[in-house]
Amino acid sequence: MRYRLRLRSLLILSALGLGACGEEATQPNTPEDQPTLPQFATASNTWLTRRNMPLDMLYQATAVVPNAAGQSILYVFGGAKPGGLPGAPTPMGEVRAYNVATNSWAWKRDMPAVRYEMNAGVIGGKIYVPGGFTKLRKPTASLYVYDPASDTWSRKRDMPVPGGAGVTGVIAGKLYVVTFNVLFSGGPSGEANFFRYDPAKDSWTKLASPGDYSRIGPGGAGVINNKLYLIGGARPFGDTILEYDPATNQWTKRASWSSQLCLPECGLEGRTVVMLGRLYLFGTELLFDTAPVSSGVFIYDPVSNNWQKKPLLTKFAWQSAYGLAATRVFLNGQPRVEVVGGVLGWPGSPGNNQQYIP
Repeated sequence: MRYRLRLRSLLILSALGLGACGEEATQPNTPEDQPTLPQFATASNTWLTRRNMPLDMLYQATAVVPNAAGQSILYVFGGAKPGGLPGAPTPMGEVRAYNVATNSWAWKRDMPAVRYEMNAGVIGGKIYVPGGFTKLRKPTASLYVYDPASDTWSRKRDMPVPGGAGVTGVIAGKLYVVTFNVLFSGGPSGEANFFRYDPAKDSWTKLASPGDYSRIGPGGAGVINNKLYLIGGARPFGDTILEYDPATNQWTKRASWSSQLCLPECGLEGRTVVMLGRLYLFGTELLFDTAPVSSGVFIYDPVSNNWQKKPLLTKFAWQSAYGLAATRVFLNGQPRVEVVGGVLGWPGSPGNNQQYIP
């Protein structure tokens, strides 16, 4: 499954894109200063610059499925071109695959339709990509499924309501999707829709909504111990963690990050990954209408219900954190985080593919 904080609105991270069938092709070499082989021995809490993704994109969807050799393959779906009309970026549909072990990219079959600001979930080795936006920020209800083994797409039953700019999680082989379908010029607004998709029945079930967008403004999400955690990214209302329990179909408020991490005027903008039973949010502290306060890794522990900000041993030069995607991968059996797209591909940034070693 997924944000850009402004004075009155938050653009949520995710994305998808356009489709035209294409042959798989390994990408040519990128700048010489980028290593062509993985670095296996690296200090923890540091960043590596990996081989650039072939296209600079914002709001793409990502998912990881291992190949036959057990290597993590990161799939990047669609997204939007940087720039374009304010509030109406140009959606794309290309699919790129990154092999973490060989530090190489390949093209895969394009999506059936252009999408951005959507999310993805993996069930049974297949990648489910619900909703998202098309041109002029029009929300969609489509559910596409990508099979990495055959490099093919199929379409399943549409969501009950069109939506995008939300989050996605997988619990017990079912897809849980939070989306928004009411928009204004600055981004999503209105009541969030929450659905569960059952692949075995190809059916959707409406679930309890987490609330109004202006209050939750999700900065990310993750599944821990069969519960979905939704991070509010917008101050002054959406600064809490919401916990969803599928056994009771209820949301519960957890810790406020603003009271533990930054000033009351702060917002969090970033992308989340689950590692070691915790939520890792890679992003930026923002003061509304000002430059970012700082960048870092923000960690939420659901057991202690506490946040911590981890100081980085190496710098990761975010201008901001909107439009990127972060996904957990494995290298030699050890977890790492691949952060792709977003402003990382803009001039002065270190590249559009950065790897974090926890």
